[in-house]
Amino acid sequence: MEQQNFTELSQFLVLAECGSFVKAADRLGISSSAVSHSIKRLEDRLGIRLFNRTTRSVTLTEAGLQLREELEPLFSSINDKLESISEFLDEPVGTVRLNVSIDVAENIIYPRLKQLLIDYPRIKVDITIDNSFVDIVSQGYDMGVRIGKDIGEGFIAVQISDKIRNKLVASKSYLEKHPMPKSIADLDQHNTIGFRLDNNRNQDAWYLNDNGKMVEYIPKSQFIVSQSSDIVRKAIVDGLGIGVVYERGLAKEIASGEVVEILPECSMSFEPLFLYYSSRKGNTTAFKMVVEALRQY
Repeated sequence: MEQQNFTELSQFLVLAECGSFVKAADRLGISSSAVSHSIKRLEDRLGIRLFNRTTRSVTLTEAGLQLREELEPLFSSINDKLESISEFLDEPVGTVRLNVSIDVAENIIYPRLKQLLIDYPRIKVDITIDNSFVDIVSQGYDMGVRIGKDIGEGFIAVQISDKIRNKLVASKSYLEKHPMPKSIADLDQHNTIGFRLDNNRNQDAWYLNDNGKMVEYIPKSQFIVSQSSDIVRKAIVDGLGIGVVYERGLAKEIASGEVVEILPECSMSFEPLFLYYSSRKGNTTAFKMVVEALRQY
């Protein structure tokens, strides 16, 4: 393959992922006009349009979708082979891209990888915070995290947590001003702190245990936060109301008595978290080291 063809196809994949000439140019470190000219040359040579262009976005045509589907595994294999050369170096080298939720990034990914990054400065970890479910392969990520190991064919799952337990909690200062709830129904009489995984208008339900049966409780929250669980935790500590946190959340504050668990019999446990990645991924040294650092023993 001629160098120009390889460059154009590589830029085609980046543009397909980014959906914007500006974002693709930023990723590639070149001008947006250079990306545009490269894609135009590729389309002219193939004799077919690969992208639908508007003033706001760039989307793939049917031909573009097919080309992307054919190229992605090939380029992924090339990148894996190139990174595997790091086996011959004195220290591991490579980039590992993860797509995870903010809770997972804060409580598991970063704490377990920080020492690895200090010890091996040529390993690069690129984390995208995303609370939605994405196709990690088509979006160009190496790894993702899901609850449970049922992740479909063609993927390898690695457990990275124990079972997840959520807790209803409130600060000691809040409970000094409001009566302790005795049942799920009592929550209607309290200030609650809502959370949304994404930016839609509906806040997430609280999944609670009601005499052995899982129920969805929709809090009537005065304060609702999208995507930032850190702000939810701060609001709980500051006494704004009752909220739900995962077991790791506010552990120090609960241990000190600053935050109190409410209705512990109503807490729910969920399947453990699993790191997952394509079985076709090349296992470079850097890739393996990230997996092992995250693995739950």
